[in-house]
Amino acid sequence: CARRPRGHFLAIAATASTETNIAVFEEAERRAMLCNVVDVPPLCSFILPAIVRSGPIAIAISTAGASPALAKRMKREIAELYGPEHAELAAILNDARGWAKATLPTFAARRDFFEAIVNGDPDPVELLRAGDRAAVERLIARRQAEATAAAV
Repeated sequence: CARRPRGHFLAIAATASTETNIAVFEEAERRAMLCNVVDVPPLCSFILPAIVRSGPIAIAISTAGASPALAKRMKREIAELYGPEHAELAAILNDARGWAKATLPTFAARRDFFEAIVNGDPDPVELLRAGDRAAVERLIARRQAEATAAAV
């Protein structure tokens, strides 16, 4: 069994030569390395998706190599749909996780608590879009009181 060079585990082939790209893939396979031959999905052991990042949120888009241009468009559109208010809500909800784990005895109770916030009324995303973080914090405090009462 061939060994990969020390510290190397990944190869990307992006030359204009099909023969060279295939040779890179075959050598990477022989050395037990991950390989991505650009624009040739069957010669990829991993993908490089387009990624939208906002705070703790990461959304990956892939067209399985069919159309990088479409992936780029989708990345732009998704970034417009899921903006900074979603990242802010994710951070706020992350802060509530410790309370939920310490207070709510079951997975179902924790799931219901977070679902009631995220999908409830008022919509926390809309509140954040309006710049009303305090209203989101009050919403969470209200849901915490309801969940605590239900757990007793």
